[in-house]
Amino acid sequence: MAAVEASRGTAEVAPRRTPGSTLVRLLTTTDHETIGTTYLVTAFAFFLVGGVLSLLVPAG
Repeated sequence: MAAVEASRGTAEVAPRRTPGSTLVRLLTTTDHETIGTTYLVTAFAFFLVGGVLSLLVPAG
């Protein structure tokens, strides 16, 4: 019971991130899961950009 009460008072607050820290973390990571997720998001974004550009070709 004493261990439970002692652990309640030691709550840690998560550190605040600076605005660009997430981008820097994504670009400099060596974690294979984060690299894979970034790869998929980037591929999907370029797929969408290519689709929008292909719709603009007949208008030109």
